[in-house]
Amino acid sequence: MTTFIETESTVKHMEPDLFIKGNILYIDRCALKTTDGVTSTTIAGHCSPKFGLGLTSFRQISPSEVVVTDSIQNCLKLIDRTTLQVSRYAGYCGSAGYVTGTSAARFTSPYSIISDIKRPGMLLVTDYWNNAVRHVNTLSSSAPHSVSNFVQSTSYLDGPRGITQHHVSGDLYITTANNEVWKVTYSSKSTSKFAGASSASFKDCDFSTSYFNYPRDIIFIADNKLLLADTNNQRLRVLNQQTSHTSSVCTGSYGHIDGDMDTCTLYYPRSLMVLNDTLYVGEYQRIRKVQG
Repeated sequence: MTTFIETESTVKHMEPDLFIKGNILYIDRCALKTTDGVTSTTIAGHCSPKFGLGLTSFRQISPSEVVVTDSIQNCLKLIDRTTLQVSRYAGYCGSAGYVTGTSAARFTSPYSIISDIKRPGMLLVTDYWNNAVRHVNTLSSSAPHSVSNFVQSTSYLDGPRGITQHHVSGDLYITTANNEVWKVTYSSKSTSKFAGASSASFKDCDFSTSYFNYPRDIIFIADNKLLLADTNNQRLRVLNQQTSHTSSVCTGSYGHIDGDMDTCTLYYPRSLMVLNDTLYVGEYQRIRKVQG
């Protein structure tokens, strides 16, 4: 593990930059930035109640258009990188709720956002306080864009945060505020607990008795392996579906010590990205990388 670039604060989300090839696009606490690993440039955002504090995730829907989740304003916003304008994309900024539709649509703390592999043109958004997963139609001609329910408000999804999708089945894997990982079967929309013992702690074991502490981003690193940013445990966790067992990366101590995967230390790891066979980890004041 080596340091890719130092950041000002917590790196909440990362993606390969579609607007500037070779760069990484990321949220650094209150702002959307781009970096080549040497310098960073702020695209939009600042720490204020109206814009910035609630930024948690984003999705590039075209090389020049970025949809960001604003969990404090309770809406999705569009950042146009050509004009540097910010506009409402979905939901009603400043008003929370649980409503489908276009102008009347409401979220309550939209948290993470991905493109739906099974339905091109749709975004999947975890709606934290509504305990739901919402669909946002990027192809609709209306502005703001229409919102519908994918997984309706349910106590099983207790504060959904991070979300990823299997590239073939479309099944969703979601981290929750209850320190668990839940699976949503795409075809039936049925929900089931995938891993976690419903308590904030640490333990590597089989899925049902493993413990996490503020699990955040989750991604696939192989067809049957998921990687989880276990933020408050200062670790990355590997969830192996073939063995139904969790294992850990790094020591669990606070710090920015580079090195191999047994001796490295992390500082509140939160976001994950794989690019060109390299894993990037976003944490407090760092983006780190693991090659191979």
